[in-house]
Amino acid sequence: LDIAYEVSEAKELLQTRTYDSIFLDHDLMPEHYGAAETDDERTGYAIASFLATHPELQRAATIMVHSFNADGAMRMVEELRGAGRPAEYIPFHFLEERLKNYWPR
Repeated sequence: LDIAYEVSEAKELLQTRTYDSIFLDHDLMPEHYGAAETDDERTGYAIASFLATHPELQRAATIMVHSFNADGAMRMVEELRGAGRPAEYIPFHFLEERLKNYWPR
């Protein structure tokens, strides 16, 4: 399990390691919550775009976008799907239940 808080760190991990699942959140910084304008370079959208433009990376990984920000999350999913990458949006408050379905105990 790796957790990245910065876009640059996430890109490094995605280029150097292999994952079964990738969980992406849209709003990464406190100032993103409720912001009226997009900040594509410092949100999870930057990683969605990075994966969309690097089809050779993490091809087998399941990509799940979770966020309280549904609009931002759907932009990420659309970016990934537009590049032919399967991605799923899970509203944050449903994430725990969905994970139980993916990996039952």
